[in-house]
Parts: sequence; structure tokens; C-alpha cells
Amino acid sequence: SAESAEGGVKLLRRALGELAAAGGLAGLLKLADTFTNITNRLKNVTTSTANLNVVTDELFQLANRTRASFEATVSTYARLRKSTESLGLSQKETIDILETLNQAIVLGGSSPEEGALGLRQLGQGLAGGILRLEEFNSIAEQTPGILNLLADNIPGAGDVGKLRKLGLEGKLTAEVIVTAIQRAGNSLEGRFAETVVT
Repeated sequence: SAESAEGGVKLLRRALGELAAAGGLAGLLKLADTFTNITNRLKNVTTSTANLNVVTDELFQLANRTRASFEATVSTYARLRKSTESLGLSQKETIDILETLNQAIVLGGSSPEEGALGLRQLGQGLAGGILRLEEFNSIAEQTPGILNLLADNIPGAGDVGKLRKLGLEGKLTAEVIVTAIQRAGNSLEGRFAETVVT
């Protein structure tokens, strides 16, 4: 609802304010730039100010739930929205996919920085319609949890070696990847809930 979206934006502003107080003027300026960048990225993939507020709130909550960087979560969401336009995914479906990916990153033992790099490569593959070898290798290096998720949920894969072979054959299309991530969603939640917060 509009009230909950407004509350989420207020919460975000309060959190940014508290961080700024701890970091002084330089920190405040950096946070202001970050908030402007976040808003601009989301404006490109939302339909109205009200929709922008709702999506901002949902992504803030998602980042907290999955222990991910809010800025990286927004950036990945914006990339996913653009790169999967041809698949006709709703905003909710995109957020659900991102939550599954963030969970896979944590379960795979990657750092938030590695997660952001791996998600960038995945986004490039999705935007191109197919995951190419260079992107595959980068994801394998940065975020092996994503490849394990795909291997477990793409018919005929079963392990990362077979997944790589499917990639070399040009069978890791955007549609195949998105379907696998959606299929994995519920299976990761229980395992993710058992992880230890650091």
C-alpha cells in the first residue's frame, strides 16, 4: 500500500541519516550520492512515484533479509528488469528471482562483493539472451552458489560440469536460466534460514 511504501522510504531515509551521523559530512555527501543513484536506477524500471516507493521498500527489505548490500540489490534488480523484459516478468517475479539469487550467493559462501560481480555477469548473460563462456567462468569464480542452483534445477545438468557443457552447446538461454531460478526458490529458503548471521 502507499502508506507502507511511504513508511519504507522513511525507514530508509532514517537509516541513511543515522549512517551519515556516524560518518560526518563526507559520509553524508557519499550517502546522498548513493541515494540519488539508487533512485535514478529505479526510476528507469518503475512506472510511477508510488511504484518507485513500493519497489524501494521491497528491495530494502529484501537486502536485509538476504544480508546483501542495498545498493548492489538495487543495481541487480534494475539490470534484471531490463535484461528480462523479453520474458515478460512482473516486478514481483523479478524480486523473487533476486531473493533466490541472493540466498544462493550466501549458501555458496561468496562475499557481498563477489556476489555483486557474479550477478553483474549473470545480468549480462540474461541481457544477451544466452550465458556465454566468459560470463559462466566469472560466475563460477565469484558465485559458485549460483551455478550450483542452476545445475540442480536445469534438466540434464545435475552438476556444474554438465552445466558448463550445456553452456558450450548454447543451451543456457535466458528463459532456461530464469525458469531454473524460479524452480529453485522454495528449496533454498529452508537452507538459507539455517545459516548463521555474521
